[in-house]
Amino acid sequence: MNAKALYYKRFRVAQKNNIKYFRLLFNDHFVLFLLIALGTFILGYRQLLTYDTISSFGKPCLWQVFIVLWLLLGLQIGSLMTYFKPADRLFLLSQDTNICHQYFKSALKVSVAVSATVQLIFVGLLVPILHQLYYESYDRIICLLAFLIVFKTFILVYERYKQLMISHSRMLMIFEPNSLIEKVLFRFLMPMVFIVLILIVPSSMVFICTAILLIIAIFMIYLFSISKSLSYRVAMNWQNAIKYERKRQQRIQSFYASFADVPNKETVIKQRPIINWLIQPLTKSSTVMYRLYMLRFIRTQELFPLIGRLAFVGGVLIYILKSAPLWLILVTSALFIYLVNFQFLPLYRSTQMNLWTRLIPVTDIQKERDFRKLARQLSIMTSLYFMICIVLGQNKLSDMALVGVSIILINIIINSIYLPFILKQVKRHK
Repeated sequence: MNAKALYYKRFRVAQKNNIKYFRLLFNDHFVLFLLIALGTFILGYRQLLTYDTISSFGKPCLWQVFIVLWLLLGLQIGSLMTYFKPADRLFLLSQDTNICHQYFKSALKVSVAVSATVQLIFVGLLVPILHQLYYESYDRIICLLAFLIVFKTFILVYERYKQLMISHSRMLMIFEPNSLIEKVLFRFLMPMVFIVLILIVPSSMVFICTAILLIIAIFMIYLFSISKSLSYRVAMNWQNAIKYERKRQQRIQSFYASFADVPNKETVIKQRPIINWLIQPLTKSSTVMYRLYMLRFIRTQELFPLIGRLAFVGGVLIYILKSAPLWLILVTSALFIYLVNFQFLPLYRSTQMNLWTRLIPVTDIQKERDFRKLARQLSIMTSLYFMICIVLGQNKLSDMALVGVSIILINIIINSIYLPFILKQVKRHK
């Protein structure tokens, strides 16, 4: 079996699927969000770069903390793209050697190329800040980029290593694979210390310090690498490999689902004991369908974090736009309230498609009424959060009152006109 050809065949199929997702993604909602987010970012970045020195906008040590956190965020983006499928544990059972050597080698090349591009973007966005902060040539920036790419390569190599069954003599025995200590050490603590060293050393020592750190990172890559001779003595841990790829695909689909209705999306249920304890007294005297909608919303691993992220990003953008014209703040608030309701609608569709839900002796009118009640409460909570962000950024009482009245009108329009119309369309195509 040609494992290399198999990987690139799956890679091409995945890119075709990504193109389909992009066609769903670039709809009216995402384009509006992208325009507002991009405009806010450009205005804020332009305002930052108009200062003569970076110290006039904040202490250099605070900017160094921001740079470290930003680069650590970039290191978390990108993972090993293996494209394993659940059936592989059966059909590729006797091909462990080819998978370990050829398949993983191709996967590592593609993953490193994608991750290096991400690191280049994250460092590129910091170039003006780094240039004003250090008043020197671009040597430190080049050293940062080189270290981040090499260290990200080590993370990908280690992720490949964990998908194999290897004797513990080659493992670092200070922690168990996939443990919290391992994630903190390799993804946060070690890169944070190395990045801080590159940022604080004198200019004359930057290349020497970076060379030492690169040697350490390359040695770690060698420690967890799989040679051709070793590939004959190891076996695939198919359970970990398939689980890893399933989680990666779920993250990708969750991103697309933030702005579009992704077909055939796998639903994952997660218990949230703390939130369940909080909502239990609220739903104790509620109807059956209201409790069902509430529990499905809380326990669905994709929808609940998605709504939370949308509300958080909307509040941050509203606060950043505090010096912008009032109409832009209103448009941003209306857009995110609409997006929250738009992303909440698939809960109604998926619930109505469930056979057991249809067997519940509750009329369709009551089901729709309970869903609209929960959607209305969610809109009110989101609007109150946006109002707090607006109050923190606005000083004029008249502007606050105008924004408050406008948000109330937006909620009335969405809950009285938009939601009933969409729910009728759903029932018509049911």
